[in-house]
Amino acid sequence: MFYTLAKYVAFQPLVIICSVLVFCAGVYTYDDPITWSYVYLSAIVLFGVLFFDNKNLLSILLVLAIDVCLTEGRWFIRDDINELRLILYFVTLVISILLFSDVAAKFTFFTVIAVCLGEIYWLKTGYDKRPVISYFVTNLLALLLMRYLVWNRTRLLSDRLLFGGLNFVLADWYLYSLLMGLVVLNCADIFEYLLRHIFMIDSILVYTVYPYIGHTVGVAYLLVVLLFSFQTSSKKAF
Repeated sequence: MFYTLAKYVAFQPLVIICSVLVFCAGVYTYDDPITWSYVYLSAIVLFGVLFFDNKNLLSILLVLAIDVCLTEGRWFIRDDINELRLILYFVTLVISILLFSDVAAKFTFFTVIAVCLGEIYWLKTGYDKRPVISYFVTNLLALLLMRYLVWNRTRLLSDRLLFGGLNFVLADWYLYSLLMGLVVLNCADIFEYLLRHIFMIDSILVYTVYPYIGHTVGVAYLLVVLLFSFQTSSKKAF
């Protein structure tokens, strides 16, 4: 009991220091997404080392690492190749149908349908300023898969990778909700593109705030992990 309490007392300032560093790094890199990517990956690795004995936390960090891989995969989708765009739209629609019980999948499905209709319209009218929407559709696909991983983390990882005895925790719900926020943000950005390039409505509100909200959510991911580590250490101590 006394050893656990002593460990908690020593652990508490570590979590506070990490939280302050994450917050400061987030503020400092608001206009520098590349630097933030390095900070984000480094934080995931560092937290994995610091909290290695917490299997729930370690599995959440693994999910965040998968999120990085899925998100970076969007750069391999070339918007100028029609076949790749069609495959992306088709795969996203299929995944959204398979996960249709998730409200995010419903948002994604109808948004991608709107994108497909927009593509047909631009093709028929010979519009030569078609926006690069595949980037945001790829984001939606990645976010759908991430919500599925977060919601099913305990089932998917409990019998794999030595992650036995996992529980659905409050951090899962926070991450799940943050991902939903990003789904709504990406859908709103896509519809704003459609408004500009179909109805010629000059709106850039979502486009302007998009990188800042996305960055803030990324910072929130790491703060949620730190908050969860603090809570679990408190329970162990008392």
